[in-house]
Amino acid sequence: MAIKQPTSNGYAILWTAYQFQRQFGRPWGNDVCVSAMNGDWDANATNVLCVRYAQSGQRIDVMLDQKNSANIRINWMVVWQ
Repeated sequence: MAIKQPTSNGYAILWTAYQFQRQFGRPWGNDVCVSAMNGDWDANATNVLCVRYAQSGQRIDVMLDQKNSANIRINWMVVWQ
C-alpha cells in the first residue's frame, strides 16, 4: 500500500479503526500485532520504526524516522491470537 505522511509529521496512517475492522473482520485489540517495512527504498529512503495504535485518533499508524511529503510504499503483515 502506498501512503503519505499527513503534514509531513513523522507518521502515516495505515488504517482507521473502522477500516481495520472492515478489512480483517475483527476489531483492533491488544492481541493484534502489525509488522511493517518500507517496500520501495529507491522511491523513498525512509525507515519504518514501528506501528502504533493511536487511541485518541482511533487509527493505526506507521511511525517513520524522518518527515517528508513523498509517498512511501508500506509492506505489512497483521497477526493475532
